[in-house]
Amino acid sequence: VGGFTVALLLAAAVNFAGSVGRMAFDSIVQREAPTANQSRAFAQFETRFQLAWVLAAAPPVAFTLPGRAGFAVVATLGAAALVLHWLSGRAVRARGGRSRGRARPTRPASAVQRRGPAGR
Repeated sequence: VGGFTVALLLAAAVNFAGSVGRMAFDSIVQREAPTANQSRAFAQFETRFQLAWVLAAAPPVAFTLPGRAGFAVVATLGAAALVLHWLSGRAVRARGGRSRGRARPTRPASAVQRRGPAGR
């Protein structure tokens, strides 16, 4: 299975998934992280993302694989990611739908009662 057209479609699907994942991560940081810590979180994780891209690009530069072997590596990694995603979904459902580090929702500023100097 393969060919140039399938390789292009696979590359497009992997790049699309990476872009959607990055946007999802950015949305989670903006929603969950305190405003004062957002820039630090973005900087730390952007550095990690860039290092991951470099480390992921090193093996294809160092080793040239035939087409079928390359597709097999991508399929194996995709299957492993699918299994990990499925297992993490089961773990979240087992906890009642709550993720581990999720912050409690805060009330908007308009809902907070203002008290006078005496605390009344």
